Amino acid sequence: DHLYGYRLRCTQLHSVWRLMSILAYIVRHGSTDISPKPEWGAQVPLNAFGRAQAVDAAEFLKRQATKPDFVVSSDLARAEETGQICAAVLGIKCMRPLSDLRALNKDEDQAEFEKRNLHGFTAVLAAAKVRGKIPLIAVHRSNTAWVAKQFAGVKQHVDYRQASLIWE
Repeated sequence: DHLYGYRLRCTQLHSVWRLMSILAYIVRHGSTDISPKPEWGAQVPLNAFGRAQAVDAAEFLKRQATKPDFVVSSDLARAEETGQICAAVLGIKCMRPLSDLRALNKDEDQAEFEKRNLHGFTAVLAAAKVRGKIPLIAVHRSNTAWVAKQFAGVKQHVDYRQASLIWE
């Protein structure tokens, strides 16, 4: 199934985002052998502790009154593996990963990172809203800092490189 049928122009994304009212779960990938140092765009798999963290996150979601209907992740190995584990524990479908949900690359401009995140999250949320589904989105520290800026009322400038250095 191809969930991401929405190709919106970037100028439309911000207004679409503000009009949406949808429940979505966001989980940061589990630990890796590199954690807590930033992995950036490297294809780093979860370690045993990270896999256990993914199971714990899914078990927590199982206990919620409202559960996710599907999982989508970044296409980086650690987020994709987290998403797959959560999907297996929850008994839900894991959709094709999105490169727009990747972590901040160490050479990437922050404005480009924000634009890419806006596109990726909007595609997932718009498709979920149209279908009446609740997504579980498995991403990275820099993505969760971006989400806080977008939705949690964080007003100050967020340096995603610095946010990626926060210890777990």
